[in-house]
Amino acid sequence: MTEALDRLEGDGRRRALSNYFGAAVAIRSITMDDQPFGALLDPDKGTAPGWRTFLSASIDRSAMRYQARLEAAFGNVATLVDKARERLAAVPESPDKTLAHGDFLPGNVMIGDDLEVSAVLDFGAWTLVAEPSYDATGAAMFCEVTNECRPADWTFLRSLLLDGSNQAAIDVMTAYRVYFAFTLFDPMDAAGLYPKLYPWNVRTLGGLSDGTVGDWVQESGVN
Repeated sequence: MTEALDRLEGDGRRRALSNYFGAAVAIRSITMDDQPFGALLDPDKGTAPGWRTFLSASIDRSAMRYQARLEAAFGNVATLVDKARERLAAVPESPDKTLAHGDFLPGNVMIGDDLEVSAVLDFGAWTLVAEPSYDATGAAMFCEVTNECRPADWTFLRSLLLDGSNQAAIDVMTAYRVYFAFTLFDPMDAAGLYPKLYPWNVRTLGGLSDGTVGDWVQESGVN
């Protein structure tokens, strides 16, 4: 899909993005009732009996792993983790269990000449048993760190994500953005395939620290 975004404009571009987002939403139709929450294919990332519990444990692991870097950027890490837990309070502990790709971004999506999604690639370490809105939130967010995506694309995908959402749902989406920023906070990625990712993580955690992390909703032009 990244190759298509290099050439598409106008209605065709919006159609491709809409189909991309629709594929992220469709994945949640696969239920995983007999599995614990958390990592489905990578046991090192862990599982938990509750969804919020899994997210919190994942943040704790990342905070420990990158403690020195986080302290240099944001000060006391325990305070930052406490603020993340406050955001996670919006996330249900026992939601429906559905499949989540976990790394749903344009680089992992194939589309045909008709702009329909033909495949989703790279199910792997980030694939989870998750709450149903997780992948849709990721699909919109990961566009922000994809070189081929433009700010107008972010706005469009956010409008799809937020359509019909109440404040409780938006609070869950904000919690997921915090979770992504913590668990993907790897300074070694600053020069990797997604050079926008590490600065995005820093900005998001900075917003967590100063209380502005929820402002992404206003930035999309949708209230």
